Amino acid sequence: MVVTGEASQLKGLCAGLKSAPHDQLRMKYDIPMRRGLIPFFTGLLIVATSIFSVDISYAATYTAPGDSKGYCNQSVTLGTGASVSDSITGTNCVVKFTGAGSYTWIRPAYISKIRVLVIGGGGGGGGDYGGGGGAGGFIDSTIAISLSTQNFSLYVANGGAGHAGNSNATPAANGETSTAFGFSAIGGGGGGSPEANKPGYAGGSGGGAGSGTDGTTGANGTTGQGYGGGTSRIYAGQTVQSGGGGGAGQLGGNGAYSSSNAIGGSGGNGLQSDITGVSLYYSGGGGGGTHTGTGTCLTPAASGGNVGNGAPGGLGGGGAAGQCLLNSLSAGTGNAGADGSANTGGGGGGGSVQSGRTTNAHGGNGGSGIVIISYAYISSAAPVLTLPGGQSLIYRSAISLTATSPVDGYVTFYSQGKRIPGCSRIAMTITGSNYQAVCNWRPSTHSASNISATIAPRDSFAPTVTGQSRFQPAPRAGTR
Repeated sequence: MVVTGEASQLKGLCAGLKSAPHDQLRMKYDIPMRRGLIPFFTGLLIVATSIFSVDISYAATYTAPGDSKGYCNQSVTLGTGASVSDSITGTNCVVKFTGAGSYTWIRPAYISKIRVLVIGGGGGGGGDYGGGGGAGGFIDSTIAISLSTQNFSLYVANGGAGHAGNSNATPAANGETSTAFGFSAIGGGGGGSPEANKPGYAGGSGGGAGSGTDGTTGANGTTGQGYGGGTSRIYAGQTVQSGGGGGAGQLGGNGAYSSSNAIGGSGGNGLQSDITGVSLYYSGGGGGGTHTGTGTCLTPAASGGNVGNGAPGGLGGGGAAGQCLLNSLSAGTGNAGADGSANTGGGGGGGSVQSGRTTNAHGGNGGSGIVIISYAYISSAAPVLTLPGGQSLIYRSAISLTATSPVDGYVTFYSQGKRIPGCSRIAMTITGSNYQAVCNWRPSTHSASNISATIAPRDSFAPTVTGQSRFQPAPRAGTR
């Protein structure tokens, strides 16, 4: 669903919503007031997957797919081209920010701890017989977030453009940096190009060397985010094997330095994350390109030994190098490197030629980055009231009444609607995965008591919550 905000475009949508059954209206778009335009609808039909793209001036609230209780509702302001989706995995809400661009995520009430995956954009691959692009930086961390902050700005990076081939082309570009919750996943370095003996560029993971000089090394990665690119090799002045781009988990491969195995270095493998509930690779480097000259064009056994294939990209979206070319082909013939996969931060593959320079052997573009949030949803914040295990109330006998909740705050206890003396605004303490407050109470009636507790949350943006129970005191034993 795309919303532009212009009244003429919304007119037809309004007519369709007017007749929709109320129980199907699960998605809510809050439209800012403008001259001549009044917010006029409360929902859209829920769909199998909650994915949308809207103009940056609008905030959109939507319900997780398949959920009937409103768990995992999100409110997100999206920039141009940006998109977001959510799902429930076990007891966790998983929110994916997939389109390159800016976002404002509005923290749901009571959420103070999240896991976040931040992947930078992959670097572009070098052209002609260029090095593989480095992978975008990889950050996977569990953090506490402030309850005094409601809006958090995020940015999902674009990948870098590949070298366009030919000697006068612009060098391969680094990927952009993705940012979220104080983390910056650095974009991958662009792969080197042969005409200027470029070693590749530093980034989250370094770009591989694509050089006319034997033994040129690839660029470095960023400590904790990715590894450096591989080295280029030249055999007998004819066959060039460029280095692969570095990945989040591994150095880019070096050129083979062999006449019988004219192949660039493989892209470095990325790292796995199970933040979505499934373990997936991200941030793989791009494969290094080749100049076959008079060499025989073969690929390593690791990629199947098939004649003509380019060096493989690393696990995690790295693009393969352009197809290696046999020396029987005419000068100037070339094949392009593959693009890194979108939303993985994979580096672009390097181009490959038989000889010379050609735009046919351009480098692949780096894959875009991604930001993913996961947090345990709160099905109910209302306090649960309990007595010590195995004990019961006895008229005018002291007993501890406990209020337990997954949210932190200050608790006030009531009996029959009246505050219990000494039990107002008790600070909660953490116990396991919950918070508790204890009230020492003496029942003042023989009849059943309606007991309630109200939590004033520490989260200033969250509503007050109340829970209640009913207890029957037992008669007091003996006499005064």
